[in-house]
Amino acid sequence: MLTSSLSSRMVSGISLASLTLLTSILFSSCSSTKHANAKFDRTVAKLEKKNQKKGRKVEVDDLYYSKKDAEQATEVVVSYEEPPKEYKHPDMAKNSNKNRKVAAVVSTAKSYLGTPHRLGGMSKSGIDCSGLMIQSFKKVDISLPRTSSEQSRVGQQVSISNLKEGDLLFFSLSRNKISHVGVVSKVNTDANEIRFIHTSTSKGVREDNLYSDYWRKSFTKARRIL
Repeated sequence: MLTSSLSSRMVSGISLASLTLLTSILFSSCSSTKHANAKFDRTVAKLEKKNQKKGRKVEVDDLYYSKKDAEQATEVVVSYEEPPKEYKHPDMAKNSNKNRKVAAVVSTAKSYLGTPHRLGGMSKSGIDCSGLMIQSFKKVDISLPRTSSEQSRVGQQVSISNLKEGDLLFFSLSRNKISHVGVVSKVNTDANEIRFIHTSTSKGVREDNLYSDYWRKSFTKARRIL
C-alpha cells in the first residue's frame, strides 16, 4: 500500500519529458535506433520543429523524441555536419578578377564618348587616341606608354579571330606606320561586328566597327594586355 502510494506520488511529479525518456529506457530491449544524419540546416530545422526545440541549435548526439517515438520507444540520434563550402578552382577566381578589370577598362573608355580630340590631351576636355588608352587602363592600375606605336609593343599579340573585349587594335592610317589605337568594346563574330572605342581626329571619342571597309583596311594588329 505504501509502495503504491509512493509510486503514485512519484509519477505525479514526473514531467512528460521524463516519462518519455523513462519509457524509452524501459522498452529499450525491443526498440530500434534511428540515426538521423542531419547534413543541412533544412533537416535540422525540421527536427527542431518536430521536437519543439525552437531557439536552440541541434547539437551532435542529441536525443530527440516525439510522441510516436515514445510510444514505440524509439531513439532518434542526431548527428550534425556542416554543409560543405563551395569549392572554387584558383583559375576561376583569376578569370573572374580579369573579367572585372576588362569591364572596368571598357566602361572607362565609354565614359569618354563624345569627348573632343586634342593632340596630347588626357582629360574629358580633350583627349587623343593613345591618351584614351592610358586613362582607360589606368583605372585598373596598368600604365601604358604614351604613343600608339609604343603601346603596340605591350602585351601579347592576338589574331583578329580571337579578339575579346579589352584588346587593343592598332591601325596604320598613313605611311604604313602605326599611328592609331582603339580598345575592343564588343565582339559579335556571327554578325561580323567587332566594336571598338577610339578617338577620331574629326569626331572625337566614338565607337566604330572594325569590319567596316575603312577600318578593316587600316587594321595592322591587335594586342592583349589583360
